[in-house]
Amino acid sequence: MTTDLTRVASKRRPLFLHTLAAAAALALAPSVVQAQVTLGPTLQSFGVLAGVAVTNTGPSLVAGNVGVSPGLAITGFPPGSATGTFEAGSANAAQAQTELTAAYNDAAATACNVDLTGVNLGGLTLTPGVY
Repeated sequence: MTTDLTRVASKRRPLFLHTLAAAAALALAPSVVQAQVTLGPTLQSFGVLAGVAVTNTGPSLVAGNVGVSPGLAITGFPPGSATGTFEAGSANAAQAQTELTAAYNDAAATACNVDLTGVNLGGLTLTPGVY
């Protein structure tokens, strides 16, 4: 029994070309840049941080510190509670505000590379990024 090598090679060629085209498309496709904002170490300890006042209603539980700066008003605790400390106008809250401003400015400067204007977002799973 003899095998015609030309016939075998011609049957494999379309599969090879499809695989090569798929690999090239994946390699050349624009990737979504994952946006990551760095939160400062002081800011990371806050569950709630405000500039003027923090007002809580009901039996809320805040995971972390509750802070306000430059304002001084924190109300509604109790009935609410926090796992961290209450920082009203403290140096710690002021430092967290500085770190929050830096994180905001970093995020605001990130370019949007995926436009979802007019797209129905229902049922979509969005990966981290700027949309």
